[in-house]
Amino acid sequence: MSIFVLKYLGFFLIMISSLSFFNIIYSYYFDILLNLNNYIITFVLTLFFGFFFIIFKNYSFIKVGLYERIVTVLLGYFILPIFISIPYYLSIDNLGLINCYFEAVSGFTSTGFTILENLTYIDPTLILWRSSSQW
Repeated sequence: MSIFVLKYLGFFLIMISSLSFFNIIYSYYFDILLNLNNYIITFVLTLFFGFFFIIFKNYSFIKVGLYERIVTVLLGYFILPIFISIPYYLSIDNLGLINCYFEAVSGFTSTGFTILENLTYIDPTLILWRSSSQW
């Protein structure tokens, strides 16, 4: 695996941690502390792995080939939704891991498909997370 792949995956993981940080602030501001631990766990995991991937090795400016670009995009589409699906899995009890991953992928790719039937009964912080994952 190329250092280029790790650098950009780390960058996008830090972006996901910033989205999680906004959900933590939102939860504190509106006093919705029910699922706050889920966003703290997501924040810590994405920040740790993001900085680990970025600080893993010194980067030199080399010409990036087509293969590294394709691998970066493919790994991004498989790895980043795993981290996005953590709050879904920890917040909603009757959703399985595959359904949470599907919800994260549909948000990440902005297709708009959802498996959640009635959004009025879902925690407002999870609705914010769902909206912010469609960046």
